[in-house]
Amino acid sequence: MNEYRSKSYNYKDQVLSEVAQSIKTLRTEKGLTQKELAKKAGVSREDVSRIETLSKYPNLEMIKKLAAAMDLAVTIEFTRREDKDMDISENAWEIDKLCG
Repeated sequence: MNEYRSKSYNYKDQVLSEVAQSIKTLRTEKGLTQKELAKKAGVSREDVSRIETLSKYPNLEMIKKLAAAMDLAVTIEFTRREDKDMDISENAWEIDKLCG
């Protein structure tokens, strides 16, 4: 595996870990159980559990369903990265892989 692909997988893991933690935090702040959130989102409780424990990576559609069930919007923020070696085409590849 080349150095870029290795860095991108580590980045993907980091981003999806943050997404999973956010889902769990927001769910508990809203006072919802995994079962209640799953029912509102139209997904299984097992899916919610697997996402929160990082046993399953959520795709963008799943993230949207979970957010909508909690009356939240999904936003994507682009910020300048310290890694100056990465160009925009590499960022687009990462976004595609994170959402697909």
